[in-house]
Amino acid sequence: MRLVSFFARTPLVTVSLVILASACAGSVRPSAPASDAPAGSPAASQLRTSAPAAPSGSTGATEGARDSSWQQVMTDQSGGEQMYGVTAGDGIFVAVGHSGVAYMPRGDERGTVHKGSTDVAPLTGLAWVSKDGHHWDGYIVLPDFTDAGPEAVAWTGTRFVAVGHASTESPGAAVWTSVDGADWHRVADGNVFAAPPNGGGSNLWSVAASARGVVAVGREWTVANDKVASRRAAAWFSADGTTWTRSRSIADGEDARFNAVAQGATGWIAGGVDGTDAGHAALWSSTDGDRWTRIPGSADFATGAVESIVRGGPGFVAVGVTIDAAGDGAPAVWTSADGLAWRGVDAQALATGARNAGIITAIAATDSGLVAIGVTIDGSAWRGTVWTSKDGSIWATSADDTALSGGPIGPVSNGALSITANGPTVIAVGSAPAAPAAIWARFAAP
Repeated sequence: MRLVSFFARTPLVTVSLVILASACAGSVRPSAPASDAPAGSPAASQLRTSAPAAPSGSTGATEGARDSSWQQVMTDQSGGEQMYGVTAGDGIFVAVGHSGVAYMPRGDERGTVHKGSTDVAPLTGLAWVSKDGHHWDGYIVLPDFTDAGPEAVAWTGTRFVAVGHASTESPGAAVWTSVDGADWHRVADGNVFAAPPNGGGSNLWSVAASARGVVAVGREWTVANDKVASRRAAAWFSADGTTWTRSRSIADGEDARFNAVAQGATGWIAGGVDGTDAGHAALWSSTDGDRWTRIPGSADFATGAVESIVRGGPGFVAVGVTIDAAGDGAPAVWTSADGLAWRGVDAQALATGARNAGIITAIAATDSGLVAIGVTIDGSAWRGTVWTSKDGSIWATSADDTALSGGPIGPVSNGALSITANGPTVIAVGSAPAAPAAIWARFAAP
């Protein structure tokens, strides 16, 4: 029987965001749409409605205000929840995340929690929904969100699709769907999401949708003696987000990792890290999500990683990090007109100070250009930083934005942060030192 469970503690989300700019404010949700649930299955009900509060340092009069600067919204401060993905669709914003910590084997840089560790805690999937960017509602749906870790979400045009992993002890790739962002249903596993045997696992870190369908990417691994024995990039594709097929061929996929996927000019573009010992930033392309070809690299793809890709600027823009011989990371941007031939942007165009250290973790295209977000590092200080650009080549930074000065945007230790745009409105989710689950927003000036 399908159940909806309430949190028995402080409100899941208490947000203070200004009313959305006209690109989103004019959209009105229709009456309750048909659910993805099987016949006879009750739809999810709202767990609670957030009570808007004034942002730090404000006078409390935020309703209806618009500000082109970033505003941080503290949500849950209990330490239980983290936000990992956000998207816009059907006139609303939807964010996903989870509480709990899954086991990951030693030797996988995306997982540092091991069997026997007291840090392992049961996973519970979470979702947040906002119609206006000011009020956010938090949802948990059982049993579909039991032992679940959603990490990314996309809008297909008819439904939201969230991807991540399920099972605290033996993580395996998992997919959930929802027509309204509140009532979620896990896609049946079958063999398509089966993890490698003998303690192996898999995880999905990014999902993208277009008229061609839906593609989700990540990584899978095998385990021997509680250590990673082998690993490779992994991808799945679907026509509608409900029936999935595992990719059959990924060139140079051994020891590689997919971090991001986006709609390409004639199919899909995935980015991440290749399988070389040095670990170079790398990109792949596919016309159908099934067979992937490595995009030829160049000197611009140094040791590092691609973390996010967007269609915008000159055509396509990828962001991430490059790592020098000393092991120091610097923000990185690559651009392409067609998604196949790429070049790196001069590192000095991204510098925020004398020491150009940090990482760009996500990028979105807005009505006025590109917005990228991540962290810069000055000594032991990590600061949330925003980069903006009209064309993907010339960038401005705002490392001193007061909304970002409290610490990094996003749980940087997990490399997880998401950003989305609807017209001029940009929403970012992640975690901050004082709020494990947090939202940042930037709205158009009056």
